[in-house]
Amino acid sequence: MTDAAPRHSPLQAVPSADEIRKRLAETLAERRALKDLLRVAVQIESDRAGASLPLSKN
Repeated sequence: MTDAAPRHSPLQAVPSADEIRKRLAETLAERRALKDLLRVAVQIESDRAGASLPLSKN
């Protein structure tokens, strides 16, 4: 009896180092963008509340 489905190497599911670097760079860029958006949202809410506390640049 032969298997009709082709056999795949388990390594086919593992991304290459370049793909991992690319995904990491994208994730970091998204994280930075979200952090910036959060900073802006907090500043807007602070301004609305009449607070004048400066936000850190971290």
